[in-house]
Amino acid sequence: MKWRDYELDAEILKSNEDLTLCRSDQVLVEASKGTLAVAIKDKERIAGYVFIGRGRLLLDAIVETERGAFGKTIDRGLIEPFLMLGNNEGIRQNLSTVSSDDLGKTGLEEKTFFDKARNLLQSLSKNGKNCELNRSDGGSGSLFAFATNDGRLDSLMVKDSKVVYTTRHVVFVSNGRKSILTNSGQVVLSGHGRSLFVNRPQISHTCC
Repeated sequence: MKWRDYELDAEILKSNEDLTLCRSDQVLVEASKGTLAVAIKDKERIAGYVFIGRGRLLLDAIVETERGAFGKTIDRGLIEPFLMLGNNEGIRQNLSTVSSDDLGKTGLEEKTFFDKARNLLQSLSKNGKNCELNRSDGGSGSLFAFATNDGRLDSLMVKDSKVVYTTRHVVFVSNGRKSILTNSGQVVLSGHGRSLFVNRPQISHTCC
């Protein structure tokens, strides 16, 4: 599947209340009241939003095994720009247009806002994330990309009971029945009452 020709809308919005962007048994993603947003468009259709402000990611990234629980609950404040593609039904009705005074109170100029939003969208494209979520199956999936303070992108994909969370050091995959966790040089697989542990070789990196 190829990257679609997404582009940003010209209108800056803000959330009128705390928004729940995604909620499941394992995942919660929220954008705080007053967070700025801009729509991501696929031709005339709204495919998602870029958010700049504050939010929260809560993820149960725990794998239960006969040796005990591995992993942890991730509770992450979202202070860097992040975006959402996919299931965005109902979000627009909780967003309003930002006035110049509103934008001034955030400390962001309009050009700076759009530069940050555009850079995030372009980074997602360069990282080759799978963004074909809105299809004939109803577009029930959501893709999130979270900018980090060191210039990387973390990602979260949620569709029905399936969850895929990827960062530099952690990969967590679950479908509600089977789970895989990669962390600290070890891979843990659990499902159908069985567990498997695999130690990954440590590869040293040199800077040229």
